[in-house]
Amino acid sequence: LRLWHTIGERFSRYSSERGRQLLSQILHRIYHLTLHKFWRLERDKVDNFMSKVFLLLGYISCWYLLNVYVHDYLASCRSAKEVLSVNEIDIVAKDTHLPPLVTNTRCDKEWRGHFSVQPFSRSAIVLVVSFCAGQLETLFANVRQQELNIGSILVFSKCNTENVPRQFLDKFEGVAEDRKTIVSLPNVGRVDHNIAHYIAHNSSQLDTGDVVLFVKDNHHIVHQTHMETAPLSQVVEMAAGDLGFACGLISRVESPQFSVWHETSKLVSFQLQEYESTSASYSQSDTQNFSTGETFGTWLENLKIVLPTPLTPVCYGGTFAVRSDRLKSARNAAERIERSLQRGDNIIEGHFAERTWAGLLMAELPRSFSDAILSMHVKTEFEDPARPGMLVGCASVK
Repeated sequence: LRLWHTIGERFSRYSSERGRQLLSQILHRIYHLTLHKFWRLERDKVDNFMSKVFLLLGYISCWYLLNVYVHDYLASCRSAKEVLSVNEIDIVAKDTHLPPLVTNTRCDKEWRGHFSVQPFSRSAIVLVVSFCAGQLETLFANVRQQELNIGSILVFSKCNTENVPRQFLDKFEGVAEDRKTIVSLPNVGRVDHNIAHYIAHNSSQLDTGDVVLFVKDNHHIVHQTHMETAPLSQVVEMAAGDLGFACGLISRVESPQFSVWHETSKLVSFQLQEYESTSASYSQSDTQNFSTGETFGTWLENLKIVLPTPLTPVCYGGTFAVRSDRLKSARNAAERIERSLQRGDNIIEGHFAERTWAGLLMAELPRSFSDAILSMHVKTEFEDPARPGMLVGCASVK
């Protein structure tokens, strides 16, 4: 019994689903061969050592198969307060040939938007920086500390200065000079205008498999409640995986657990009447009204953008990584978003765009995944006008 258990663990280590299926097939084969052999021995009234061996193998096979089936049955009956395994969720992208995406749906992992990482095999990363008045020194130190292999850098500058970005680019000695670019844009739409502009006008030049890392000059400053920055190297590796997207800001592992997932029907009701940046260096540069009176849902309808349902991932903060194919598929939508963000500097449309990127760029997940996430949700007394529909309170931490 210990031998068969060890074999099962070895198979499961490589693939919990395929391994168990293969092991079950092997044991089924042994079981049927055992019955056939034992029937012949019984028919011929032969009582020897081999009959005992095959009988023992039959018992072992039956026991292990029974154990597997019972385990599967009990797993399917688990309550929402227990960990869900990949066998229960059967996560496979709807319209692609993607392999299973996760091994466990847990509060400290998928609930927070932390998916399995994919080692980034390409030689370099495309770094896109939004700059106005932040500290690029801190960003450079972060990139160097995590040993990110940067292949090209593009800095969007919006505050009429190129000296600081140039000094920033000069620090990347390993990047060829013709791969360092500074682009000055009108001071409208803030960071989300830069992102939309890049997707609409630069994504077509990317190679297959490239990963683009979007960061802000003040990405290390977190003002969102219960949120923290994720290591940039980890963000890139997650984006290189099946989902093609990863957020640079994730919820902390604490109670209540704030999720990256939002109920779409509630999220689209989002609207704000005014907004003032927490940073003194980002004062409004024009006199445009912040709000237009429309909701997030109305803005999406006008731009002909449809978010996933029933759950939408939301990436706050303007720092995330995306695989090139996901960017190229969103070029038309990005063009419409860019036009919308040209209305002014501090405008509600920027907050709408911020809540759009993850749902627009992440690969579509099946309904079974959303059902699994919803089953883990423990309704918590929490309301934040800036984050309607966010799932807060998870049933299991591990």
